Amino acid sequence: MTDGRDRTVLAIHPGALGDVILFGQFLTALGGHVRLVAGGEKARLLAGMGVVAEALDFESLPMEEVFSDSPAGRCRLGRALGRCDLLVSCLAEGDAKAQRRLRELTGAPEALFLPVRPPA
Repeated sequence: MTDGRDRTVLAIHPGALGDVILFGQFLTALGGHVRLVAGGEKARLLAGMGVVAEALDFESLPMEEVFSDSPAGRCRLGRALGRCDLLVSCLAEGDAKAQRRLRELTGAPEALFLPVRPPA
């Protein structure tokens, strides 16, 4: 793994605006080049504020492929998300099959799967 400044982080959060903003604070602490997959306006907001380097619109991606059995090489999602050193996802928390699939699609050697909402 590269050091924190050079690593690429792919972050996925399908939640509401407030939850994504809190997630952004966590991503800032991680450092590196962060690509955020979230609802389009939420992802663009965090990119515009300089919290993340790139914004990808959750709704425009074939996220259903995370839960499919199609061969990874035939999926569009992996190409759209790109490779990363660290995957941080609030999608698929608690679903071991979907977690393996996300790691396979992104080539992530390290991954963190978190709940959509922070614990109360």
